[in-house]
Amino acid sequence: MLHNQLRDQALLEMIGNPDTARLGFRQLVEEYQQKLYAHIFRITGNHDDTDDALQETFIKAWKKLGTFRKESPIYSWLLSIANNEALSCLRKRKMRNIMTLNLINYQSNTSSVQMPASGSSEIEKQFEKALETLAAKQRIIFGMRYFDELPYAEIARILNKSAGTVKSTYHQAHLKISQYLKNHGE
Repeated sequence: MLHNQLRDQALLEMIGNPDTARLGFRQLVEEYQQKLYAHIFRITGNHDDTDDALQETFIKAWKKLGTFRKESPIYSWLLSIANNEALSCLRKRKMRNIMTLNLINYQSNTSSVQMPASGSSEIEKQFEKALETLAAKQRIIFGMRYFDELPYAEIARILNKSAGTVKSTYHQAHLKISQYLKNHGE
């Protein structure tokens, strides 16, 4: 325990000195990256997400070193940042999964949509390409409204946005898709 406190103190002194700050931070990364990687991986269960979250953890730590209160060990502080980054990765993955499921549901339910029998697969492909042109936020809101048929108020509640923002974003997404289909149709 005392060894860790002394090590933390030495690292903080190095980081606090402009001449040795980068070297000190590099040593901090080397000291804690394996432990943080293991912790984040237990949360995400995915190496790519873990790599991303670990990188973001150290970027945020570097940027916020001035806010670190020396009352707790560096590792505790880094662990707090790592937890937030891992949870952020999970939220992002959940949204990606929702959009993937929505696209699968759309493809499996196309028989209820009035599409011409010949060339339906081409229309589906064009629609998928149009969806890909949307920003992530637009894709999420468009999917929730168009595929899941959720009311604007419910989407706003889920995403913690105003109903006006949701309506506007949906309208922009709808226009963008319509324009894409118009420009890329036959």
